[in-house]
Amino acid sequence: MSTSTNMVYLDYAASTPVDPRVIETMTGLLSRDGDFANPSSNHLAGRRSREHIDLSGSPLAGSGSLTCLLLVCTSGVTVSDN
Repeated sequence: MSTSTNMVYLDYAASTPVDPRVIETMTGLLSRDGDFANPSSNHLAGRRSREHIDLSGSPLAGSGSLTCLLLVCTSGVTVSDN
């Protein structure tokens, strides 16, 4: 199924398009040669995975668009609401 460029999509509460840079980065990380391990694990692969997560907030936090002192990343909206 392809999406028409003339289509207006108004259900962003259910799903949103992903930035191509995110897709490219995640594809590299989640591949067989990537750092796909459980970031909560204490082994080397887990620590490498955790490092990617920790560094992922740096560009956002340094963009100047945030005025908060702490950036908290959650797994989804339910966790965020809680």
